[in-house]
Amino acid sequence: MPAANMDSHEVTTRLHVDELILDYLLWFCTSSLLKERRLRLDDQVGKREWTDAAKSADMGMRLVNSFTQTFKRLHPNAILPDSIALRQRICRFTTVFLRRLDATSPTFTRPSQSGTRTRAWLSRKRASNVIEDLTSSSPSSNVPIASEFSQTPFAPSNLRRNTEEMHRQMGFSSLPAAQQMYWGNISLREGLKEFMVLSSWTCAFNDEVSTLWVETATNYMVQSVLEAYRCEGAKGIDALNECFSWGPTTSQDGLDDDEVIVNEMFGGDDGSVGVLFEEMKTEALLEVLPPDDTPLETHLDRLAEKHTWAVFEETLVSGYLTAVVSAQPSPILLQVFVFSSFFSRWRVILTIGKQQLESGKLNGFEDRDISTLLANAGALVR
Repeated sequence: MPAANMDSHEVTTRLHVDELILDYLLWFCTSSLLKERRLRLDDQVGKREWTDAAKSADMGMRLVNSFTQTFKRLHPNAILPDSIALRQRICRFTTVFLRRLDATSPTFTRPSQSGTRTRAWLSRKRASNVIEDLTSSSPSSNVPIASEFSQTPFAPSNLRRNTEEMHRQMGFSSLPAAQQMYWGNISLREGLKEFMVLSSWTCAFNDEVSTLWVETATNYMVQSVLEAYRCEGAKGIDALNECFSWGPTTSQDGLDDDEVIVNEMFGGDDGSVGVLFEEMKTEALLEVLPPDDTPLETHLDRLAEKHTWAVFEETLVSGYLTAVVSAQPSPILLQVFVFSSFFSRWRVILTIGKQQLESGKLNGFEDRDISTLLANAGALVR
């Protein structure tokens, strides 16, 4: 916590400075991950250039992880300004989607809450599963029963094969072993909530939900199903429920704050957003369900060939995520870098070039001091 002898002005200044640092680090982490992905998928880029970008991305995640914890410890009651809170959401989703890690979490991971949320959503729909909810508005003869998913889980050898193919499409298959360490275990269906919440935030700022976004969201659900059953070895219908238990509900009982905002997004434009979403979600769910006399695994394999991960990721990152990132103002520290150390003897405001922190240097400090400071921030000191 701030020193007891600091007056209220000093405490406020410290909070403001630390908010600026957090804002910059969140931006740096997101930008570095997007750059690393672009270079990873570019066959024309040299190994050295990609390696440097990967190190920056790793440093960005570690700095965000460490400084987020420090910020919460120093300012336990602080509420982030909306602009920084949104950038934090963007960073969290980016790390979850591209690395399956949550850089804003102390452990880089998060406890799964999908099951609880899904059961509550189905309860509000008065359905035991998403297929049953679908039959309430679709002819039952055209909808397979939930027992199709009793054919899961699939063989471990097939799961490994599918996972390797997914990583190949991501560009991870040829990475050095050391880089594999920064691949977490957060599933796509866990990241789906982050996508929905982030979308509701950007909708609140921009007051717009496009048809392209709805298509991206329903494609995300399909990809989450494919990963759950073809790569993770999901058993039964629970994973399908988790992936498709999104959409407008008339009752808000039991919704947390994030879910309330998401529900409000679906209620936008006098409810037409929710209507469009339900229509496209129904189409996606019907596509996921196998036709008569076709084994579930065979059907999902064919679906994965039709809806490749590479195309989906490119659409989401280069379309949706890039647009969201570009719409945010640049961090103030890109023009004037205000640096506040974790220790009062290092408190100083410096005007420096935006590359200095990334390169491990700050004007006015000796290299060994900066190395110590970055190490305390969780950085990879080179």
